[in-house]
Amino acid sequence: MNDLLAYTISNIKVALLSRQTKTRVPKSKFIVDFLECLLRGHYIAAYEYSKDNKYEIIVHLRFNRNKSVISSIKLISTKRLRIYCSLKDIINQRIKDKELTGKNLILTTSKGILSKKEAFKNQVGGLVLCTITS
Repeated sequence: MNDLLAYTISNIKVALLSRQTKTRVPKSKFIVDFLECLLRGHYIAAYEYSKDNKYEIIVHLRFNRNKSVISSIKLISTKRLRIYCSLKDIINQRIKDKELTGKNLILTTSKGILSKKEAFKNQVGGLVLCTITS
């Protein structure tokens, strides 16, 4: 699960740094749910299943005035270190004494993969997957 997510985030970072409009990531249900969350948050323009390789997804990145919408994307939880965030942490915008103002969290919860706003709306906490700064 997390290896695919780390690979996906790495591919998105490389594409953003090289100003590519699209990138390829591995296909899995978890990655599709993650991309769906990014799509709902307007961080990516779209994604589509690759026609030539059934195990890949093509992600179309979003740009605004020739500048990427995503300034930085950083993986938080790893296989060895899992960082959990309660509803109280979301309200206080702090996790383990780290300030989260201006950063959007992507969490995996019992309701699925949600952004910080969606988790607050559903009153749930969960495992922090990554932070996105726009």
